Amino acid sequence: MPKKYMTIIFTIITVAIAIFGYIKYINLNQGEWLLGLSQAYVVICTLAAIAILWLIYFAIIRDFKMMWIPGGILIVLIILVIGFIVTTRYNDDPKNVDKQYQASLEKDYQKSLPWLNKVENKEYFSKNLGISFQYISPTEYGGVVEIKESDDIIKLNLEKDSKGGGAIKVFSKDTKFTLLDYLNKKYNKTNPLCRFATYTKEGLGGTTLPSNYSVVVMYGDPATGEGCPVFGIEVEHKDGSEYVLNYFIMDNSHPEKYIFLSVPEYGFPAYKRKNANDFPPKWFETIVLK
Repeated sequence: MPKKYMTIIFTIITVAIAIFGYIKYINLNQGEWLLGLSQAYVVICTLAAIAILWLIYFAIIRDFKMMWIPGGILIVLIILVIGFIVTTRYNDDPKNVDKQYQASLEKDYQKSLPWLNKVENKEYFSKNLGISFQYISPTEYGGVVEIKESDDIIKLNLEKDSKGGGAIKVFSKDTKFTLLDYLNKKYNKTNPLCRFATYTKEGLGGTTLPSNYSVVVMYGDPATGEGCPVFGIEVEHKDGSEYVLNYFIMDNSHPEKYIFLSVPEYGFPAYKRKNANDFPPKWFETIVLK
């Protein structure tokens, strides 16, 4: 076959391979992703196929001087694939993953040191309400914490967040009822659409609560979310991006009272970090009812 026609045929095949590779590049389905096929693989395989095609072409026409071009491309691709495999295995090694995680923690800790050096560990105790908790000030993003107590309410106001860092309202209770039964009985008539349920997860924000604590959550109407009692201390995050936690909490050893707690999901810590691997509980996770 004349070289001219062979060149045209190989060019057409090259264009077809490139088009096929492009279509596959932009249309990878979920199953292929799960099998480990990524866009990088598609690009490498497409280039490799084209390089092999022209390697064959130059071999057929016996132009051995030109074989180094597709051959060189093929060698580079092979090196890239080997490097990718080695790097992936290294990164997937549990020991290396742990090292990277520890390095990330240490980096974040070192970055926060200028702020941590200004932080004070504090404790608030209300003799009138019989409640205490630990907290830090200033917080990393909210600034100085100011605590205000009036009647049966404790509010934590943040210097840089007018919506506050959380609030607590203390209620008295009939000791012969569990917290769940008492709330159902108390709001059955005034808030018939509100449902109360025992909180069964690990704890507030993922930290285990004392075993002698009862925690109850409330749910409004499924369609509107409304219908539950409002206490006037509910936290509303300033940009609306943070989920608010509203809980009723009772220490079973003090069944004569309970609290309603409203806090942002990502509340500030109870004490400052001591090292990169120290993850303090949130301030509201240290609440003690006395």
